Amino acid sequence: MAKVDEVDITLPLVPGSVTIQERTLTPAAMLTAAIEKGIDAQGIKTLAEIFERMQAKQAEREFIAALLAFKAECPRIEKSDVGVHNSRFAPLYKIAAIIDPILLKHGLTYSFDTELEEKRVRSICILYHIGGHSTRTTFAAPIDPAPKMTETHATASASSLAERYALTLSLGIVTGVVDDDGKAGTGGETITAEQLKTLQTLLDETRADSPAFWNFAGVQTLAEIPAKDYGRVQQALLQRKAKMRETQK
Repeated sequence: MAKVDEVDITLPLVPGSVTIQERTLTPAAMLTAAIEKGIDAQGIKTLAEIFERMQAKQAEREFIAALLAFKAECPRIEKSDVGVHNSRFAPLYKIAAIIDPILLKHGLTYSFDTELEEKRVRSICILYHIGGHSTRTTFAAPIDPAPKMTETHATASASSLAERYALTLSLGIVTGVVDDDGKAGTGGETITAEQLKTLQTLLDETRADSPAFWNFAGVQTLAEIPAKDYGRVQQALLQRKAKMRETQK
């Protein structure tokens, strides 16, 4: 069994035979030492696999360090615009204007893949680090045409929304309204990640993803639901789930 840490590497070259111990964990140094010890083809393959795992782990550590550095510098992003149902949001171009310079500073960047499904758009945000590690975060948004909105416009709107949430979730970005010292009295906090997961499960189980539900919720996505409305929306979905069970009996 190969034993690897950040300082030494010990590899069995031939079963019951010699081993290599090297402090310089570079492919050239490891391969040179292996050849000197008479390693066979299988040993070289094992050595290459171990080094690949070491590289991947190191790339992951560098990615996490870069992400932590980004989060330490990234400010809270204001929900400056007003969308449908009078819900406030931070548009994607404003988020990008704030985060892109900080991401690039720490060797991070992102791209999107978009998948069109029936009545919804699924966006996949791929977050890359210069060291080679990457992550994928998915968010789906319903295509819900507003009055006087074409199907193309509605799809583009849903795509933009899905990209915005996939990006903010991948980076752990916080968006919110400007602090008004409590004068508004409405609160700008949205539901937690755990509450979002609970509602998404209920939404999927009850197949309640429809314009009527979103009008009831007063938002375009579950992530936009204010914390104060969580109980109301959860109760409605639970009641629908109970009715479905009764119908199936």
